[in-house]
This record gives sequence, structure tokens and C-alpha cells, in this order.
Amino acid sequence: MKTRALPALFLAAAAALACTDNRMSVEPFGLCSPPTDATQCTFASTCSSYVLGSLGLFLRKAQNLDGSGPTVFNELVTVMQFNNQMLNTADETAGRTNANDAYIREWRLSFDLVEARDASGTIVIPAGGLAIPDASVSTQGATVPANGSATTFATIIPLDTDVFLSNALATFGAVTAKVNAHLRASGITNGGAFFETGDYLVPVDISTAIFGGYACTPATDVPVAVCPNSGQTASFACATP
Repeated sequence: MKTRALPALFLAAAAALACTDNRMSVEPFGLCSPPTDATQCTFASTCSSYVLGSLGLFLRKAQNLDGSGPTVFNELVTVMQFNNQMLNTADETAGRTNANDAYIREWRLSFDLVEARDASGTIVIPAGGLAIPDASVSTQGATVPANGSATTFATIIPLDTDVFLSNALATFGAVTAKVNAHLRASGITNGGAFFETGDYLVPVDISTAIFGGYACTPATDVPVAVCPNSGQTASFACATP
């Protein structure tokens, strides 16, 4: 079994995407780096390391990891760490249960286009030149314990947004784009109170090229796993068939 990181999607880790503390009751703290072993796509309650720079996304990809199958639209999924700054209110002596565990139920997303360029590198859509619709995605998400942390898979660019961008960029002849995604998580606490986090900014580098699957070394090996999703910033694993 061999595991490799996804080759840079015309991106390397650029300036650090700092882990931000917004001092909310529940705060999105950081994006977890893909695991070293893509066959073990599991995460502890806190990230072992964090993503630096932008995430990368191919708007379309081959359906299968080896590049076979039809071309399909993609979505950007990552793993995020959330911290719950509310105290645990449980008191067994008083018969009081904890009311502050937080349950994430929805991702609320807005987007800003930074720029889009054609194959010659010319900007064909400037900042603000494309209105990208807001999106929301229902999720069972994570239970973030009071005075604790949890990690969960979070959708940054959902399928409908991916389709919109693919069509819009094609209209302008753009082959790459930079988009800032603003994520808020909302849900309820154990005590029934609604919460919504502050914005968490996720810069995304986008390619309109079709992601053609993973190349293994030696070439006789085949890709068997990817985490968290193919055609984006991720790790993948190969094995001898």
C-alpha cells in the first residue's frame, strides 16, 4: 500500500490560512490537512495539522479514481475543526444535565469571485464581476461537546454551486478562477438554543479542466482510496491489484 498527496492543483501551500478564533459560542477553528493514509479517512476531535493556503478544486472529474467512467461535476469537501467555548452545565448533585453540547445541522455559504483568467492568463472576469448564488447544505454534522472540540466533514462548494461556476466560467472562456467561500455553521444546543457561527473564510483555487484520475507509481498499481474527495485537495492511496 502506498499513499501520496494529491499533486498541487496549480497551487502550493501559500500564505498560512490562519486558524481563527471568533470568540463565538461555537467557532470554526481550522481546516484539517488530508491524512497521510488515505485508506484511513478518520479524524480525531482536533486536527493533527492544518491546511495552509488555498484549497484546490477541479469543477469536473472522471467518475472513477483511475480516470475511467463518465465525466461528472464535483464538489469541494473538507474536514474542519470546531471548538465549543460554552461550559458544561451538568451538575449531578443538582440533577442538572448539560445544555451546551452543540449539534451542527446546516452549512450556510456565500461566495466572492476574486478573479477568473483565460488560457493566456488574461483576467476575463474581475473581482465582483460574477454574482455567485448563496447556498445551504443540510448536515447531521458533528456534535461539538461543551468546552471541547470536534472535527467533521464540511461542504465548501456544493454540487449546485459547482455546476453554476462551470457554466459561468465557460461563458467567459475562463480556465482558472479564485473564489473566496464564506462558511457559517448553524444548529442547536442540547438545551434547544439556536446558534450560528461567524464567517470562516476558505480561499479556493478552481480549474475548469477535467480531473483525469490518479497516477500511481509503479504504473501497475491502481488508486484504491482518496480522502476527503477526488479532484480536489486530498490524499490518495495506491495498491498492487
